[in-house]
Amino acid sequence: MNEDEIMKKIKEESENIPVPESLSPENMEKMLKEHKDKSKDTSYATPKKRYRGMAIAAGFAVVIIGGTMYATGLFGNLSLYKSSTSNGDKMADNAAAESYEAESDEVTYEDADQAKKSDTLVNEDEDLTIQKELVASGDLKVPTSYEDYYNTISKAIINNYRSVDIDDDVVYEEAADYDYEEETNAASESAMESSKEASFDASAGSSDKSALTTGDSKTSSEDKSDSKNFSTTNTQEKEVDEGDIVKTDGKYIYTANRHGYYYYTYNSQVPTISITRTDNGKLENMSTIELEVPKTAEEVNYTLQEFYLYKNYLVVMLDKSTSRYNNEYKYDDVAYNNDINLNCYINQSLIEIYDISNKSKPKKIKTLYQSGSYESSRISNGYLYTISRFTPQSRAFIYDSIGKSVYSDYVPYINDEAIDYNDIYYSRLLDSVETYVITSVDLNKPLGFSDSKAVSSTGGEVYVGENAIYLYGTIYENIEKTEILKIGYNKGKLSVGGKAMVAGYLYGSFALSEYNGYLRIVSTIPANNFSWYDQNVWKETSTDSFSYRLNENINAVYVLDNDMKLTGRITGIAPGEQIYSARFFGDIGYFVTYRNTDPLFSVDFSDPKNPKIIGALKIPGFSNYLHFYGNDTLLGIGEEIDPYTQNFEGIKLSMFDISDPSNVTESDKFVIKNSYYSSAQYNYKSIMIDPAKNVFGFCYECNEYDGYDDYSYNYYYSTYTFDKDKGFIETARYKILYDYMYDINDVRGIYIGNVFYLVTPDNIQSFQLGSEKQIDNIFLD
Repeated sequence: MNEDEIMKKIKEESENIPVPESLSPENMEKMLKEHKDKSKDTSYATPKKRYRGMAIAAGFAVVIIGGTMYATGLFGNLSLYKSSTSNGDKMADNAAAESYEAESDEVTYEDADQAKKSDTLVNEDEDLTIQKELVASGDLKVPTSYEDYYNTISKAIINNYRSVDIDDDVVYEEAADYDYEEETNAASESAMESSKEASFDASAGSSDKSALTTGDSKTSSEDKSDSKNFSTTNTQEKEVDEGDIVKTDGKYIYTANRHGYYYYTYNSQVPTISITRTDNGKLENMSTIELEVPKTAEEVNYTLQEFYLYKNYLVVMLDKSTSRYNNEYKYDDVAYNNDINLNCYINQSLIEIYDISNKSKPKKIKTLYQSGSYESSRISNGYLYTISRFTPQSRAFIYDSIGKSVYSDYVPYINDEAIDYNDIYYSRLLDSVETYVITSVDLNKPLGFSDSKAVSSTGGEVYVGENAIYLYGTIYENIEKTEILKIGYNKGKLSVGGKAMVAGYLYGSFALSEYNGYLRIVSTIPANNFSWYDQNVWKETSTDSFSYRLNENINAVYVLDNDMKLTGRITGIAPGEQIYSARFFGDIGYFVTYRNTDPLFSVDFSDPKNPKIIGALKIPGFSNYLHFYGNDTLLGIGEEIDPYTQNFEGIKLSMFDISDPSNVTESDKFVIKNSYYSSAQYNYKSIMIDPAKNVFGFCYECNEYDGYDDYSYNYYYSTYTFDKDKGFIETARYKILYDYMYDINDVRGIYIGNVFYLVTPDNIQSFQLGSEKQIDNIFLD
């Protein structure tokens, strides 16, 4: 649909509706024409900028239906303002949509009188609703051949280096025109259908999306050791295992020593995993696995990332990075004249599987590898799922001597074979050359990969539910938005599903939760989003009465269905604050925002189309991590902040009573004196926790007065219990003799029976659980 057709459609729909003169179709047509003429005179350096300019132009197209103004284009269908008078001469100072307070009269505050004047929720229209809609992501495509894939990505890759001038008009302009027309049609059809607030179809399915099935996720991770008398790795989802650097099977302790996280082939220290036998606190070294590193003349880095225990197998996840220099290739004129540096690192993710039936003599039985640096992995129902990030190498598109036949530079491999081109997916706009490789391995028969997919995505972070893998990443391009890509999994079979974008950024993987076929998301939308939008789009229509609303963050809740289509949302939450933590349990979700105080919000997701905030509790400080501690209590680990001075007071433990989600209270808090940092705030796997046994613990750092007019940094690991009457009880505090030969974040605590083990990469100490009296101490090989 061209611009004349768009304007014709606008005129037809608005024929009998009075509008302000500045927003008449004629003036809007003039505005579009002026912007189009301006765009013709602008020199864009990249295709991405070319598309951005077209998208901005599309953002000016406005339809007024039933007294409500809708903008189409870059932001989807945007319900903005309602006319305050029948003749439409003025814009209303108040929002077209009902205020959030009116919509959510079930919200409970500490003071009931705050319901009408609370600053934690704003009128939905005060965020201009530009951030409430999902932004179109573009379709995912599958190449028809390796040659087709090469031709598609070569221009994008060379352009990323910004050194080679190529003709890029066709690929990007075609994609931009396609999305622009589709979005405009969607906006017009939605507006004609009803004058209700529009919702945007943000799915971008793949050719095999129909194969994707999402079942019901039971609960979040509350207690993984109900039937075991030993601790397990703290995970986000109960039925999805995660790797770590220390694990136990209830009899043996397995400890990784990464030796500074890296290894060069000329260095004698290789990554190791030690197996230590336990017997009621007594310790015995059984064996040490030195991960095999082949000798090579090339410079190679090996990084031990994490490992798993699965039955009688030890599954080790490694990163391998090999330097490659350009002296083996002949420069052509293009590379030479543009001074392109083609030195690079070839990254691979390795999976090494050991048979540990005999703990004294572990035996490696399989090595698998896939292209790309290691990102994450999970084990679910006996299958290992591994995600790596592959970056195509530019020289494949520069050097004539290589040509298009060397697939390893631009097509990811699994073992010695290129991934089938039918399993490669890329965005229609190809807005990212980063390719994520996802593989599965049947650990009951670890003979090779069961399935593999490769998908181009901006996502650099991973959340894995019980039925799907979600890749997400923030895009910083005028406004901040987060792209989310779904890859379903079922018994090792992978299926690439929908793709969507939400406004703002996600603070971490706990900002997402898969449940009953829906994906729940909480995001923070930064103030600069509104500033950019106001400066670049609404100069002609915004008024002074709205300008004050554009200088603060807001927060939002989104619900996406199985096809990644927008189902429900809440926006305008806690202006000026940002999300620090979240946790979901069944139909209820909790999240913490922070500026001066720590509001803990409760959200009811029982109706995915209409999520509601049902509770809001304000307390000083904030929680970085939330963990359900039984059915009626929620543990928070974070920081205590003086609400008046904003001074940091120490690491804080909070226990929230969530027996009534609409009236959450803080039943107790405990501030660790002189503490200033804990890995528990940022790495949930460093926390030992078992609500059923009523024990948890973590490592932290303190800045303490040493008695000689000076302060020193000390490191401790403390264990705690919680009593409803007495509150938090510190049962033991262990000082860690940190020698700087390992990362303090690698310290772990585990329990087996009633014995606590304090584990560092080179040492294990044992204590009676809740006691500081040492039973044994052993140094690892």
